[in-house]
Amino acid sequence: MSPSSADATGVVLSTGDANHRDGLDGRSAHEQICFGGSDLGTAFVTRPGTEPLVGRTALVSGAGRGIGAAIARALDAAGARVALVARTERELRAVAAGLAHDPVVVAADLGTAAGPEAAARGVLSAFGGRLDVLVNNAGTLLRKDSHTVTVEELDLLWQTNVRSALLLTAAVLPAMVARRAGSIVSVSSISGLRGAPRRSIYAATKAALDGMTRALAMEYGPHGIRANSVAPGVVETAMWKENLAKPRRWPTWSCSSPRTRRGRSRAR
Repeated sequence: MSPSSADATGVVLSTGDANHRDGLDGRSAHEQICFGGSDLGTAFVTRPGTEPLVGRTALVSGAGRGIGAAIARALDAAGARVALVARTERELRAVAAGLAHDPVVVAADLGTAAGPEAAARGVLSAFGGRLDVLVNNAGTLLRKDSHTVTVEELDLLWQTNVRSALLLTAAVLPAMVARRAGSIVSVSSISGLRGAPRRSIYAATKAALDGMTRALAMEYGPHGIRANSVAPGVVETAMWKENLAKPRRWPTWSCSSPRTRRGRSRAR
C-alpha cells in the first residue's frame, strides 16, 4: 500500500511511511483513519495486500456488541486469537461463540480505576505474556445540551472513553516493549475532529484519544510499536439506533461521509 491511499468511497484509510504493510503491523507513525459508508471491522484487516494474522494475539475492549464485536470477528477471521473485554460476560460469550481461534473472554468494568489493569493481567496471562494488537474501543455517548451537563456525567464519559484507554494501554505496553513490536488502535470519532451539536463532552473525549495516540506514536515508535486511531462517522449500532430512527436528522449527520452513507458494524 502506498503512503497515502483511499478506498472506493474516496475516504482515506491509511497514511503512513513507505514501509507500511497492513493495518495492524509495521512501524509508521500516527495515522488518523476516517470511515464513512464502509464496513468497520472488515476495513481493519482486509485491505489489499493485508497479510494473515495467524499466530497473532489481539485484545478488543468493548467487544460485546457493535463496532467492537465487528472488529473482533474480523481479527478472528484473519487468523488472530482475540481476547474480548467488556462489562457484560453474557454478551462476550455470545460473540466468542462465533469465533474460531480459541477466543478469551474477560469481563471487566474498564470505567473503574482497577478495571483496565485487571483486564490486561487476565489477557496477558491467557496469551502467555504476548500481545500483538490492542484495540481501545470501549466507550459511551452522551447527547445533551452542553450547559446542562453535570459533573457526574462529565466524569463518567472521561473515565469510560479516555481514562480506560490510557490505563489499558499503559498496562499492556511493557509486554509490547519487551518484544519491540505491537499495534495500538484507538476508536475515536468524527465528532472529535469536527465537533457535533449536543455532544461537546463526547467530542472532547474523542479528541483526547487522538492526542493520546499521537503522543504514543512518538514515544513508542522507537520501540517498534505503532499507534493509530480510527474516526468513524455514523455507524449502524445499538448506540445510534434511536437517532437513526429519525430520518429528518440524517441530512445533518450525512456530511461525515463523502458518499453520505452510514457505516455498518459487521465483518464479512
